[in-house]
Amino acid sequence: MLEFLRDATRVAVQTGQKSFPPDILSFTLEYASRPELDAERQRLEQLLEGSGFDLFAYSEEDDPDLLILQFQGIQIRQSPGFLFKVADELASELDLVSAVPEVGPGWVEIETVSDQPEAVGDIVWAACRSDAPPPSDRDWARRMIQADKAESEFSVTGHGVLIGQPDTGVADHEELKEGVDKARGFNFVDNSTDPTDPLSASMSSPGHGTSTSSLVISRSGGSVNGSAPGATLVPIRCINGVVIGLGVAVAKAIDHARKQGCNIVTMSLGGGLQGLALKRAIRRAVDADVIVLAAAGNCVGFIVYPAWDENVIAVAGIDEHETRWKGSSRGRKVDVSAPGENVTVARRKPGSSDTSDINPEGQGTSFAVALTAGCAALWIERCGLDAIIAEARQRDSSVQELFRAAIRSSARRPEKWNTNKMGAGIVDAHNLLNTPLDKIPEPEAVTSQATSELVFGTSSFGRFESEATFLASDQLIRKSGSSVLLEGADMPRPSPGFERLLRERHPEALGQPFVATGPATPVELPEEVIGRISTRSGAFLESLGNSNQVLDQAEAVLAYHEGIQSESLGSGARGEFLAGIESTLAEIGRKGTQALEGIDHDRDVRLEALVELVGRPALRLSNGDTPFDTQNPGIGRWAEDLMVSFDNIRELSRTVGRVDIETTNGWQHVGTGFVSGPNQIMTNRHVLDAFAEPFPISPGTFEMRLTANASINFDADAADDKMRYRIKSVISSGRDRIGRFVDLSKLDMAILEIETENGHSSHPNTFSTKWLPTSGVTEVAVFGFPARPGQSAAPQGQSAALEYWRRIREIYQRDFGTKYLSPGEIKFRPGELEGDKRGWAFSHDATTMGGNSGSVVVSIGDQFGPCGLHFGGRTLARNMAHDLTKIDASRDLVTQF
Repeated sequence: MLEFLRDATRVAVQTGQKSFPPDILSFTLEYASRPELDAERQRLEQLLEGSGFDLFAYSEEDDPDLLILQFQGIQIRQSPGFLFKVADELASELDLVSAVPEVGPGWVEIETVSDQPEAVGDIVWAACRSDAPPPSDRDWARRMIQADKAESEFSVTGHGVLIGQPDTGVADHEELKEGVDKARGFNFVDNSTDPTDPLSASMSSPGHGTSTSSLVISRSGGSVNGSAPGATLVPIRCINGVVIGLGVAVAKAIDHARKQGCNIVTMSLGGGLQGLALKRAIRRAVDADVIVLAAAGNCVGFIVYPAWDENVIAVAGIDEHETRWKGSSRGRKVDVSAPGENVTVARRKPGSSDTSDINPEGQGTSFAVALTAGCAALWIERCGLDAIIAEARQRDSSVQELFRAAIRSSARRPEKWNTNKMGAGIVDAHNLLNTPLDKIPEPEAVTSQATSELVFGTSSFGRFESEATFLASDQLIRKSGSSVLLEGADMPRPSPGFERLLRERHPEALGQPFVATGPATPVELPEEVIGRISTRSGAFLESLGNSNQVLDQAEAVLAYHEGIQSESLGSGARGEFLAGIESTLAEIGRKGTQALEGIDHDRDVRLEALVELVGRPALRLSNGDTPFDTQNPGIGRWAEDLMVSFDNIRELSRTVGRVDIETTNGWQHVGTGFVSGPNQIMTNRHVLDAFAEPFPISPGTFEMRLTANASINFDADAADDKMRYRIKSVISSGRDRIGRFVDLSKLDMAILEIETENGHSSHPNTFSTKWLPTSGVTEVAVFGFPARPGQSAAPQGQSAALEYWRRIREIYQRDFGTKYLSPGEIKFRPGELEGDKRGWAFSHDATTMGGNSGSVVVSIGDQFGPCGLHFGGRTLARNMAHDLTKIDASRDLVTQF
């Protein structure tokens, strides 16, 4: 992968700057001892065949063994897995202790200070944000933690205490006319002395630092009352978004706060990756008697970094009823909790000059930790810094651990409070300040709780520690109900070096098969789901006849599939399914479609399984003259359309293949493709992203290049390597990387070159290069390779239904990763779907799974021929495809972007 860095070196410009913009290609290099900078530059220039990069010491004073390698002008557009692979090779070539890339955050953030959630829309907004109305008392949060009582009774405001805040910076606001010391601050994003938040629309969290700072130091009498209205806040701009990657700029911000004499550092930020520079900076701050606090995290469930660090006080979020805010992360590492739902904060928005805007609906653990940081300032003023340090020294401890013991022991613990998940209790500033220093209990031992420990059983991975935490965080999100937050659909793969280490130490971690996935359609609102299930299920049941006929056909299909499978689930599973269907049908018979009203997860999943079982079958395709078993009772109503197209189905099926990438475990399924011209196949851009990456070719311009061995196998079983053809290059593709969710403004399409001959035969000929417009098409069939469904394929929050659904799926589609034909109907045509401004997408209801990404959609019935390219879907929701006639190849498919 050094070719990638050599290209970056040719394109990037050596600037001599020492800034830390979060979105440029960058690596932290760790040496066994202090390196000689000029000598290392010469080594890198020789290795990378150029000088177009910046190389500088992180800090000659603090971390002389760390160098920062940056490629100014090269925006990070590569996947984290690829960048870790590049870093692994770089570390080996230079004989480094470690090399870690700056990577984009692994998930999107829901915390917001604006009217709309930052950058992600209603999908993520609905995932964990509370829709409870804000309390009428806008100062309720400060009152709950008794900061008002502490201020009044002990006559303290945090006066004389400096609080460092690594964040997006602070913008001008009426609530922050006093108490913000920008002169002591710094801007590590732009390497300037001005820490003002630029409020750029391109930032994922514009205005965030303004909101959090208002909860700390806003003076009394305004719309927002800070918990330490006499303290001074030092803003340090180091991020554009609160979900961080490696966090080198945050580390610099902490070092800066320490050197400026800050007594407290509050971090309303976090991520899933533990960076060495950040970990060391936190340790230095604690050793210098600085109190360091961080937000526990939002929505992902586990405690994020740096909150999981043993040297950080982690704060979770609660609501006005003293119960957990629904989005708050929780776990053993949480120390205390504070208000994090519907907290009134100052607000600044991009494009707005309003400096008096107030948001009464601030949500997130960012706000909980900001309130707590103010309480720490009140404590320091009340007890006196010299006395606090003396008490800590007498105990052979630190100010950090003394404060941790104090705030935990003074916390208020409501009835039924879960101390294992939400910490010792709710922050109580009055109790905190009322506790003499010598009465504070002895600090308890604190250990980190890295995600790598939760997943792999240990957090000791040497040079791969950062990568281990990143991959573990991704796995935890995928296993939880938070997978909607992930920016990418596919699970990142370990670098070769880390994979070898896992194979030696934790082979069980490699036992989980890669699951081919695709972008999901947006989560539907409950009423939309109800309406769709009611319409689809009701119409389907009416088309089949009475309940006895439905049951007879379902039982016939189940019996057929049990008869052809080598492994049977047994009559118990089949009987359970049929009994559930029978009771549902009986209810429909008594109440009509009213029986489908409301949300009943078990019922809905049973109906969906029934529809797909006997109404939207998945017919196994074979290589022979008979493409599918005509005796399959699941064919049902599709018999006439499929039989009349029998010969065409056979011929087109031969052009459809399974797209695989080569791994140490053999060929892994990543999608489907089909022959679209001489020596070329068509598939999805997101399938291409599994084995290709953007390489820089000129300033601001990239091209997709293969980064792994990939192939397409046209065998129906994907087992005969005589029918496997190597993918040679990328001809063209949609310009944008496809994220976790369908975005109809992006073209999810790629054209790839394949070899003509593989030593056995030539690749199949194109079935047709004349695409059919969907305007005249109703009934379609999807030809592709459905993959085994992963947990993220299930409806969110339906754990019981999930297992049931998966069992039913396995009854009639046990053989995954092989070729199937799935008939269905077009539901919405190009231009009818919300967001389809180009008019190039349609939806269908054929049965598909993740591996179907890149499948050809074919018109059946009166006309037979390719009309679409399947690219995404969601269980219990619609599937999506591009209309092939709506794509302008010369404009929409690009070779450079």
